[in-house]
Amino acid sequence: MEENLRQINARCPFCGTDLTVDKGEVKITCSSCNKEMPATMAIKYYESLVGTPAEAKEAHGEDYQRLNYILDEIYGLIDIQEWKKAEEKFEEALTLSDTDYKVYMAMVAIKTKNYTDLKDEEHTEYINKAIACADADSKKEIVKIYREYYHKRGLSEEELQEYTGEENQIKKAKLEKGLKSMIPEYMSKEKRNKVFLALFPLLIVLGVGVVVPSMFIEELAWFSIVGAVVTIVGYLLFRTWFINRDKIKAFNCLLDLYDFIDGQDYNEQTLGVLYAHMQKHCDKFMDNAPIVSLADDTGRMIDFIITMRDNEMNKFMLSSKYFSQFVSEDGE
Repeated sequence: MEENLRQINARCPFCGTDLTVDKGEVKITCSSCNKEMPATMAIKYYESLVGTPAEAKEAHGEDYQRLNYILDEIYGLIDIQEWKKAEEKFEEALTLSDTDYKVYMAMVAIKTKNYTDLKDEEHTEYINKAIACADADSKKEIVKIYREYYHKRGLSEEELQEYTGEENQIKKAKLEKGLKSMIPEYMSKEKRNKVFLALFPLLIVLGVGVVVPSMFIEELAWFSIVGAVVTIVGYLLFRTWFINRDKIKAFNCLLDLYDFIDGQDYNEQTLGVLYAHMQKHCDKFMDNAPIVSLADDTGRMIDFIITMRDNEMNKFMLSSKYFSQFVSEDGE
């Protein structure tokens, strides 16, 4: 009993192992990862995770919505490699919640330069905090996000290059398969759109032409119903044409971007990021999502392309009928 009173609970910030520290002990070594650390660091780390409920910050209601908005901002800054600003946003997120694993995973992404810096050690503190805060389902999500990066850290330079190349081939194959599967559908949409373009003006003019005279000739009053129906059908065809026009344009430009990238000599890291951005667009098309839902993903992809500082890519984006609306010559 006396011995227990002389010991303090602690936790290794590197691997998350629970430890006990003797009072007065200055340095300890983790029994799992064998890393040495100040005893006070391990004690404070433990206390930060298992503090009383009154001490923990949990976001609810408007704060929860604000937290998710900040997390979106963090990942947007990560996409354009604004690491310092992203860290500032992380500190802001912590003021809303220090018990949400997603907050700490955002910092893991920052510290590892979006899981590309394989030498970073600072992120281990945050990955362990994320694990400590997560429930069973959330831990599975953490494993899904972190496993690939963890695996890469154990590879040699040659093995890593080979692994990244194989990984990009898989990404490319998945993207190409998705795009090819939708080509017949969008070709059909394009043909229907040509028919709609010819029909909707005629139907609207015909409908209005029937409604107007029937308003002044009592015997033809019932014709106004027919004219209204024809006008509505014309409007619906116009609306369908307008929506399909933008989706077809965006899809064709995505195909053009795929062909353009395929003809360039980008490094594996750049290709991996580009394929990931394009896959998000492809998934939206496959889900038949509204064209406006592409805007955020397109914006993030454009932000990354700007950081590439590739003149040929910039020229291509400016010449694209869809992507050009998200860029300007001043923002190249």
